[in-house]
Amino acid sequence: MAEKRNTHQKRMILDTLCEMKNHPTANMVYERLQEMGSHISKSTVYRNLSEAAEDGIILKLAITDSDVRYDGNTKPHYHIRCRKCNGVYDSKIPYQDYIDELSRKEDGETISCHMIEFNGICRECKERMEDN
Repeated sequence: MAEKRNTHQKRMILDTLCEMKNHPTANMVYERLQEMGSHISKSTVYRNLSEAAEDGIILKLAITDSDVRYDGNTKPHYHIRCRKCNGVYDSKIPYQDYIDELSRKEDGETISCHMIEFNGICRECKERMEDN
């Protein structure tokens, strides 16, 4: 298999993803790069994010009622999806390893990790609602 190159464009795409902190879609990353004056094509952004997810460099998130999103934090953690703004945020609840072990024991499956997505209203939307 050919070695994958770490190009300047790939580095810019991944750096932008990690700076965004909002678990953006590929299109959101592309739009942010355009705002920064980059001339990276949309297809290059999509391809690089997809390859980075396949390589385990970033996470590809299948969030309920949302386009595919990406996360630069590959450590196990939970997410919160806001029903108002559709934003996706990291939960501060620590990852619970015992759930993996419990599933291994109870279900007899080989579990490597689990994902929990909390759904509700984010802090910013809640504050806006209270102000009105």
